[in-house]
Amino acid sequence: MREVTITSGRDMHLIDPALTIWGWEIPVYLFLGGLVAGILFFSALYYLRGKADEMPTVVRVTPLLAPVLLGLGLFALFLDLEYKLHVFRFYTNIRLESPMSWGSWTL
Repeated sequence: MREVTITSGRDMHLIDPALTIWGWEIPVYLFLGGLVAGILFFSALYYLRGKADEMPTVVRVTPLLAPVLLGLGLFALFLDLEYKLHVFRFYTNIRLESPMSWGSWTL
C-alpha cells in the first residue's frame, strides 16, 4: 500500500472533498451507470432500426439487466455514504440547485 501525503492547510475530508481520494465504490457506480446507458441506447437503436428479429437478445433480453445493474451501482453508492442513515434525506428534500438532489430523483 502506498502512502499519499497531501500538503494543505485545509485537510478536512468532510469539508474539502477535493483532497480525498475515491474508494472503489464511486468508480463501480460510474461504470455500471455508463454500462446501463449503453445497453439501453443500443437496444433502443436496434429496435428502432427494425433489427429486433436479427438480434433478439440485444433488443428483448439485455434491457432486463438494466435495473439489476443500476441497483448494484446504487448499492455501491450507498456504501460510499459517510452517514448511511441519512440517505432518506435525498428523497424527502427537493433542492433544485443541488446536483445530488437531481441525481437522486433521476435514479
